[in-house]
Amino acid sequence: MASLPAPAEEPTSASAPTQTSQPAPVAIAARHTVTTGDTLWGIAVQYGLSLDALVAANPGINPDRIRPGDTISIPAGGRPPSAAPKATAAPDARVSPTGGNLRLRQTPSTSGRVLARLAANTPLTIVARSINNTWLQVKTPDGMQGWVMAQYVIVNIDLSQVRVAR
Repeated sequence: MASLPAPAEEPTSASAPTQTSQPAPVAIAARHTVTTGDTLWGIAVQYGLSLDALVAANPGINPDRIRPGDTISIPAGGRPPSAAPKATAAPDARVSPTGGNLRLRQTPSTSGRVLARLAANTPLTIVARSINNTWLQVKTPDGMQGWVMAQYVIVNIDLSQVRVAR
């Protein structure tokens, strides 16, 4: 009967040192201060970067929770913004970050027909309000108009200046 060859010896720690792999450091080319309406994706586009590269340059940041005033590291390899960012007015309101799938209804009532479901942070233009401010008549960026429950919306304007729908 043929005998099998002896198994090769495993290298010992003395003969083959082990190395732990560390992520390569990311060179930071600039810093960006978050303003109202900024998203990480929008910042990445502005600097000619992939979203993955921007997230890698900002370990520990929650991409869904950036706020105005936060400072974002811009990694080398992108391009500087082509022009100074244009000042844009903040939207009247936006769907709250936890209010994704908010129902846009035909009438200000939970029995109103659902026209669409709105994603978290969708900017909204306020058209009117219910007398008790429970419902807001809004217009979406794609032009749809309907009613949403105010409790799921972050409002950036003084509602007392918005007309009451009759």
